[in-house]
Amino acid sequence: MGILIIRVTLIISRMHFIMLEDLCILERTPTFYEFSR
Repeated sequence: MGILIIRVTLIISRMHFIMLEDLCILERTPTFYEFSR
């Protein structure tokens, strides 16, 4: 069960990070996008 919880948290954190990247792109900050890449 512990492994399942870890996988779910990883998926949620990855989705949250992708949302943050989309927000940065929408706010036209290419510097942060290049830094994260």
